[in-house]
Amino acid sequence: MIGNAADLVGSFMATMAASGITPANAGAVSADLLQGGLVRFACHGERKPNGWAVLFLDRSPAGAFGNWRLGKSGSWRAGGHAPAPFCGQSHARMRAMHAETRLALQQDVAAEAERLWHAAQPASADHPYLAAKRMAGDGLRQSGRVLLVPMHDADGQLWNLQRIYADGSKRFLKGGRVAGLLWRRGTVADAPLVIGEGVATMASVHAATGLPVAAAISANNLGPIARAMAARHPACRLILAADIDPNETGQRAAREAAALVGAGIAWPPKPPGWPDGKGWDFADAWSLPGGAEAIRAAFSVFLSISEERQP
Repeated sequence: MIGNAADLVGSFMATMAASGITPANAGAVSADLLQGGLVRFACHGERKPNGWAVLFLDRSPAGAFGNWRLGKSGSWRAGGHAPAPFCGQSHARMRAMHAETRLALQQDVAAEAERLWHAAQPASADHPYLAAKRMAGDGLRQSGRVLLVPMHDADGQLWNLQRIYADGSKRFLKGGRVAGLLWRRGTVADAPLVIGEGVATMASVHAATGLPVAAAISANNLGPIARAMAARHPACRLILAADIDPNETGQRAAREAAALVGAGIAWPPKPPGWPDGKGWDFADAWSLPGGAEAIRAAFSVFLSISEERQP
């Protein structure tokens, strides 16, 4: 070992502080690092243990540290402050502990999501976003003027919230899980399940057709959600509700997700007089006169919807 353990921990802590990550209780963190394993801690000015560190005091002492809230991370090695790659067993241990830290943070965020969700009120239809989208707000809640969209995994566990503000901007709870999460409406039984991107898009499809829907929240998440739903409902027919984007992102994501699970694709009708060069989705069609009928027509190739649904 290069130097004694106390000196190595001191050097590691100094490198961490120079990177802007200073534990609120440096003495306790130093003692924990000497014991080995992953150490989580609160930094100065924080209440939650967003900081993390791992230090290996073997023949080639090295460590890593970070703060999830600040989005900072760094590494250290004995004999210098320059970042150094881990290797061999240390690398595997570091990766495992990094994954453990991320999961622990995600679980903290999930607990906060539960608290916020249960403290919120049912969404009001007069919220500017809901009014603009002609959405009833079913399956959503509201905290002040912020809409809350629950994001569950395929097993129904709440992990995160998408917050939608009055101006339409959207944010997740920072540090929380996003991949593989979805928002759902309707019960999967004999009817096909429709999977698409945004909440407003899928709420529109559900309102127009009565079909159960799942919103993957983003184009990148369509494939994972399609696979998860196919595994959970193997006898259910899946349909991808595509977005139309000028750069082809929505079209490409829908085709790729559909190919993964053998699903059909429903394409949103283009609203009359829609500006050239501007993308559209089923929520845009829904918000115009005759939108419900146009959406039902887009799905008629897959099934017969006899019941007239009202907006």
